[in-house]
Amino acid sequence: MEKMIDSKRLGFTLIELLLTLGILSILMSVIIGAINPGKRIGAARDAVRKNDLGALARAVEAYWTSHGASFPGTANVTYDSIHCSGTNPSNADGSGWIEANLTAEMKTIPIDPLNNGYFFYRYKYDPNLVKFKLAAQVEADFKAAGDDGGSDPTAYETGTGKADIEFQ
Repeated sequence: MEKMIDSKRLGFTLIELLLTLGILSILMSVIIGAINPGKRIGAARDAVRKNDLGALARAVEAYWTSHGASFPGTANVTYDSIHCSGTNPSNADGSGWIEANLTAEMKTIPIDPLNNGYFFYRYKYDPNLVKFKLAAQVEADFKAAGDDGGSDPTAYETGTGKADIEFQ
């Protein structure tokens, strides 16, 4: 005896398809919310910022040692990576965003991964305190910014005067 195939029941009903799409969209929104790609990208840029400022702090300290206890740049002037007297802010020859020849200490001066009106690097030294400070706004790692010992809880700060020197 042959089985008869019900020709009316070969596909899915519209209700079944809508229910499946609804469940998939809920799962996708939960997964994307858990991953939060914007925060992950911001955290990666914050890691670059922390790394860059650490390398730059070591270069400033090396400059101090090799230049008879003087800091690079002009005293009490805030330098930032979005303003530069030369054509390339990464130049370490004095035409970059820090106006001092740092070529003996590093090949290029790092700039912020975004380097725009809000995210940029800052540097300043105070000859009276004999201290310097480097800072960068953070996107995601506010714990590191708050725990770094500096005066700004929204910026990663490093240097010998991170709690004492204020930027204008």
